[in-house]
Formats: sequence, C-alpha cells, structure tokens
Amino acid sequence: MSYQIPGYIDWTTPDALPQIPPGHTVIKCFYPQFPKKVTEIKNDTPSALETKIRWNDGSGPTHEEVVRDEFLFRGVNEIEYTDLPSNEIVNWFDAWINSNLLAAMVTPNDPVVTEYAAAITEKLGGALAGAGGDNDKIAVMAGLYNYMIETGMRYAGGMGFPQTVGDTSTTVQTVRLPRDVILSNNGLCIELTLLWASVLEHLGMDSIVFVIPGHAFIVVPLENELNGLKFVPIECTAITPKAVERQGLVSFQKAYELALGELAKALKETGEYITVNPRQLQTRGIVPPELPDINIDQVKRIIASRKPVLLRR
Repeated sequence: MSYQIPGYIDWTTPDALPQIPPGHTVIKCFYPQFPKKVTEIKNDTPSALETKIRWNDGSGPTHEEVVRDEFLFRGVNEIEYTDLPSNEIVNWFDAWINSNLLAAMVTPNDPVVTEYAAAITEKLGGALAGAGGDNDKIAVMAGLYNYMIETGMRYAGGMGFPQTVGDTSTTVQTVRLPRDVILSNNGLCIELTLLWASVLEHLGMDSIVFVIPGHAFIVVPLENELNGLKFVPIECTAITPKAVERQGLVSFQKAYELALGELAKALKETGEYITVNPRQLQTRGIVPPELPDINIDQVKRIIASRKPVLLRR
C-alpha cells in the first residue's frame, strides 16, 4: 500500500503486509507529512487522496488498484469542529469533537506574542515572568487582563457557520492566530482565549481553554483551592463591558466571578464542556503551523503606540 496527495505529497514508499488471512480485516493508519505550503492555504481548496493497493491472492498475477477519495483543505485559520457523519452525532460533544485542534493555534513562541508578553511583564515590573506560586499566577492574570483594557483591546462578536461536507454537517469557524489578534487589537471569544493561553504559556504558566456551548474562556490551574476550586477562570470578553451586559469597565475580580459562574454551571449542571490543554496536546503533535516572518520592529512600534491609551484613562 502507498498513497499520494497530488501537488503536496508524492507517492510514498509502499507499506507491505506479509498476508491477510481469509475473512480478516486489517486497518492501517498513515500520518502524512505535509509541506509548509499547506499553511498558505486561505480558503477551501479541493484535493484528493490516492491510495494504491497491490496484492496477490495466489491464483495468478499481482493485482493493482488505485482508489481516489476527494477532500477539502480548509484555510489555515478555519476550524471544522466535527468530521463525524450527521447520523453519528448524538450529543453536543460529538458536534465539537475536534476542539483539541485549537491547541495548534496557541503560539507561545511567536515573536509577536513574545513582544506582547514583554510589554505586560514591563507593566508588572518584570518580576513575575515564569510565575510559580498561586499569588504570582493571579497577579500575572490580573496584569494581562488590565493591560488589555488599558491598551484598547476589544471583543468582537462572531459565531461559526454551519456547513455540509458530504454526509457531515459541522460548524466551521474562522479563528485568527494570536499574532493577528494582537496587531488588530480585537478578537472573538475563542481568539482572545487562545491569546491568553499563548501569553500565559510564554510566561511559564499552564492554562486550559474551556469550551462550552457557544463560548470559550481561559482557566488557570492552581496549587491550592480558591473558592473551593483549584482553578482561576477568567471571562476574556469582559474587557468589552457590553459583551457581558455591563456598563462601565469590568474589573478583573468581576471577570473572575463571571467566569466562575459559567464554570460552575458547566461542571455542576449541564455537564457540557470540553477542556483543551494546549501544552499537553502540543507535546502529542498538535502543534502550530510554521509562521511567516514578520517585521518585529514594526510590531514593537504598534505595541508601544498603545501606551498613551493607558495614560488617558
């Protein structure tokens, strides 16, 4: 058996099986190594998997068959939340089974994230990078939240859109990488959450992307209990008061309380939630794409230009 994806992967070295006993079925898993150019795909792009099977049943010459299966490459910023056939989706979890792929959009080593994190640690006095204790972790989270408010970061509402591919009906959402959220200074709830995860991981802190129906927010594990939980959740969209139906600035404490309510409801009432641990998943191979080079001096100027917003508040 061998395969190719024309334009992306040439015919692979055949993988041979000595025999398949009569009446038996063999399942082989293949893990294609795609070239960098797949990260340049911006829109749905038709492609095909061609699988070549050669076998001999002992009754004559070797047989050969090539099976062609068409598929779509999604754009590099698109998340297809499920690939299950519609008749196999029986609950909310089935409809969001691909949520772990969000880990590929957490980019702690992106130079843009590095500059953004540096601006936050500068605001905090530079002493809390690599935060270890619970108090340090909470201080970093408060610093990040307040920095977003002071520099004009905004929540931009938006939902994914249902699409049908073959016999699969799924929600597809365009999700920008943290660098794009930093440069535009606004983001969807999932984009803000992924930015939080990227900055926190860059600063040496674990985090969890907590996905619930129609929403996502960040959760940071603690060593000790706080209000009965070893977690600190934050409602990332509270940087824009209207997003959480509030008037005036929403404090870090209030953003914590809002997320705590969402977390409690998910854990104790609905049971509908998915936890995405970026650091763990990236060690298992769900890694970010190779990012294009960027003018880092220009990035520094953009970030620095937002400081006057802090002075006016």
